[in-house]
Amino acid sequence: MENGVAMCIVEVSFPVPIFGSLVQCLPPPDIQNGTHNNQKTGVFPSGIFVKYTCDPGYALIGETTLHCTNAGRWSSPAPNLVQCQPPPNIQNGTRSNQETAVFPSGMLVKYTCNPGYALIGEATIQCIDNGMWSSPAPTCEGTFHNHSILYIGLSNKIEAQNLTINTETISLSVHTTTKYSI
Repeated sequence: MENGVAMCIVEVSFPVPIFGSLVQCLPPPDIQNGTHNNQKTGVFPSGIFVKYTCDPGYALIGETTLHCTNAGRWSSPAPNLVQCQPPPNIQNGTRSNQETAVFPSGMLVKYTCNPGYALIGEATIQCIDNGMWSSPAPTCEGTFHNHSILYIGLSNKIEAQNLTINTETISLSVHTTTKYSI
């Protein structure tokens, strides 16, 4: 105490920031048939954002914008590109894009049946954004409609109308001028 005045000394310490150890992330993962907006950036400090986009005909699943966190990690995994598995081939029919290996979101595939077969289901299916086809592949069911003349023996004729043949039933409507049973 000096001259009747009490003095008080207070020590205060403040943390000193350490410059030179900047938090960074590794480069964000590349994705097939897509890119991110900072492809040419060599350093990815905390706080930087990257936005993924995909090539035309592809769609992304997941977060499209990532940021480098203060922990030096990306905020979420890179998004995935959506594509469908090749659509199935069908018996007694064919589909478009037979030679195509990649079926991106939005791609259409059209099915047709061979002559004598009818298409059951959707003729056109589409790869949708969840990587699935819009509907199951159709089937081709055998049908035969013929207005022809069937011959029994050499001289008796029977006119067949609406002959339908498939794996379950055979039906025949017959008109004859003579009495025969089938």
